[in-house]
Amino acid sequence: MAEAIYFMQDGKKYNLYDLPRDFIINTDVNLSKLGLTKLPNLSNVVVNGDFNCSHNNLRDLEGAPRVVNGDFWCGSNKLTSLYGGPKIVVGWFNCDNNNLQNLNYSPVFVDGEFDCSCNQLTDLYNQNKHIGGNFICNHNKLKTLKNMPTNIGVGIDCCNNELISLIGAPEFTTGFFLCAHNKLQTLRYAPRIVNGHFNCSDNQLKSLKYSPRIVGNGLNCCSNLLTDFRYAPKVLKGSILIFENPFKEDVQKILQRYKRNHAR
Repeated sequence: MAEAIYFMQDGKKYNLYDLPRDFIINTDVNLSKLGLTKLPNLSNVVVNGDFNCSHNNLRDLEGAPRVVNGDFWCGSNKLTSLYGGPKIVVGWFNCDNNNLQNLNYSPVFVDGEFDCSCNQLTDLYNQNKHIGGNFICNHNKLKTLKNMPTNIGVGIDCCNNELISLIGAPEFTTGFFLCAHNKLQTLRYAPRIVNGHFNCSDNQLKSLKYSPRIVGNGLNCCSNLLTDFRYAPKVLKGSILIFENPFKEDVQKILQRYKRNHAR
């Protein structure tokens, strides 16, 4: 039998391995760095706080609470599947630094940030119906953004993948869109409107054709193969970084002309 894990609530001492069905935990649950290979069976429990099972040896999330009214942290395990994970997370859902190849069994509802960075993802297929915050999928093995959640509340970070196409990206983001350090040769399928920062640096772009028409907080297209600044966003607020490209003319002249032509 697993070693007991106790917590106090309402002046009483409870064991996580021996809770009644439909029990409500009104505090944070911290199971990080305990060497766990399996979670206690909390599948019929609601946690009104954060649930942290990061930095263990878990391979799946069987036993996790179905509802977490705070953040859910399961990063830095040995997860190959999200099976058994929560269905509803009112805060952040963080499963970074694992061995996930897909997002099957991911939560249906995450009202905060969804971070699945630093895995082995080759596909973004998921069951998610709502992400209220950013969607972070950097440092994976994605070649496209097919099956990306379509209901992301803020920004998207898909840097440091193996992207050759942005197909699957949304047409609009209220936050940033970061696709730097990939293998992109075209911006086709990029969002048409990015209200935050747009970063497509360190790719293989020879043109900004298909770049967003509106960028609300800066553009970075450094370290590509650009020879001119045609097809740059029509509306661009914030800083413009275009260095380390083989432009046919001086960068400052390009920027001055762009700003002059787009001055209001």
